[in-house]
Amino acid sequence: MNKQVYRKYLCLMLLVISVDLCAEVVLQIQDFEDLVEAIELANQTEDLVYVHISQSVQAFDFREDLPSIKGELIITGYHVFGEVRHSVPIFEIEKTGSLKLRNVIFEDISVESALSAPLILNAGQLVIDSGLFNDISGACAEFGGIGGLARTTVCYPLIVNSGNLKLNQVVFEKISTHLRIVIQESHILDSVVISNRGGSAILNQVVINNMDAQSQEQDNIKGKVIPSILHSTGYMKITNSKLTGKIAGVQVKQNAGLEIANSIIDFDQDNCIYDSLTAIQSLGSNLSSDLSCGFNAMSDINGVASGLIEKTTGVFGESSGLDGGSGIAVTVPSLAASSPAIDNGLSEFCESGVTDIFSNERNIDGNHDGIARCDSGAVEAGDVSLVSGGINGMYYSLDADGHYITLLESKNDTTVIVWSTFDKQGNQAWIYAVGQLINGRSIGETEAFINQGGALLENGNQLPANPTPWGFITVNFETCNRGKVFYESVLMINLEVDNSI
Repeated sequence: MNKQVYRKYLCLMLLVISVDLCAEVVLQIQDFEDLVEAIELANQTEDLVYVHISQSVQAFDFREDLPSIKGELIITGYHVFGEVRHSVPIFEIEKTGSLKLRNVIFEDISVESALSAPLILNAGQLVIDSGLFNDISGACAEFGGIGGLARTTVCYPLIVNSGNLKLNQVVFEKISTHLRIVIQESHILDSVVISNRGGSAILNQVVINNMDAQSQEQDNIKGKVIPSILHSTGYMKITNSKLTGKIAGVQVKQNAGLEIANSIIDFDQDNCIYDSLTAIQSLGSNLSSDLSCGFNAMSDINGVASGLIEKTTGVFGESSGLDGGSGIAVTVPSLAASSPAIDNGLSEFCESGVTDIFSNERNIDGNHDGIARCDSGAVEAGDVSLVSGGINGMYYSLDADGHYITLLESKNDTTVIVWSTFDKQGNQAWIYAVGQLINGRSIGETEAFINQGGALLENGNQLPANPTPWGFITVNFETCNRGKVFYESVLMINLEVDNSI
């Protein structure tokens, strides 16, 4: 359909409603060439161009580059997958440009190129409202290496921002930047997901999970710390978000300022890296699994396990526009009932009407203390008791016959745990503990004991045993008949158990 004819027809149809709506150009996009034309139209007019993509496009088969965005553009229903080869970003927003992505999915993308770039480079206005970046293998560009010169590998984060960036309900899952490092080669990779270089970045209900910036040559990186988010200069604010992964968390340079509230940070390496103690300002109710962030505002928690154990699958995002889509399905870790993040949020950041990433109500009484408060992070645990009918029973391990755990609920939410197992020498051992049932779903970390020195003699006489501290046990229920026992003692492993009743 001719774009100008479509525009005039749209205005005639909407004239009875509002003349102002004629400033919005609505286009249905079917292929790469249509998207190029839509961007060019937005660049040539002062009108807002609304683009709806009704089908998945395999990376738009990027044989050529999209024009940079200089005008005002909204794209919904954008789903890209497959291999991308490009020397410029997929989307580049210039200082005069504005791009809003709504209900968009980038997944199963492999970015390979002799020269490469971030997926999105923003110097103007960029808003991503409901988006999923899943299973993306990052790009590297190699320079030098001729005549004995050292080679440099440049790997880019997904989003580089020097303008105004707003992310709301955005999930980054399984993002991997593979560093092609050799012995005398240096590399330039400042972050994996977002690099804020002088702009303003507002992140709300953002989930970063399972980041991996390691390669098979990781020993040659020589201790280089690669954060998921780098804030170099400008302003950044993070609220109601969950940031986890295998690398480092958030790095803030000396002249930059970061405000953070109601969020969870839990990385294998340092959660926070900064040049100045004042670089990170907590607005309250943050949970950091280590002490690197130094949060010291109201309801902040440092150096405590976040309790991100279970998996929650849900749909986030509003209707994707012209097709009435129902949103984006995604699976992310949620909070176990024993997590200290439950009911740890500040009402200032989850006022009435504010929902979590799956549009669930936030202000509920999750820990049964009679006060309705939201949780820290992007996913509300909710008021769910998986074992409200009682947890008395014998549980067993699927992979280890003969290992049993008996749970006996007593008064005041007290639960007796008896683990029938074996010691290192193969002798039978009984480990026991008494813990508190939390929120009907977990038995919080409790000290466990084992009896030693006792004996039953031939004449029936009994020698008393000595209760000996053995370690710690935590129990989390995933369903009504399945859970996980986490223990810490001589061995550090998890034991999955099923209800045998």
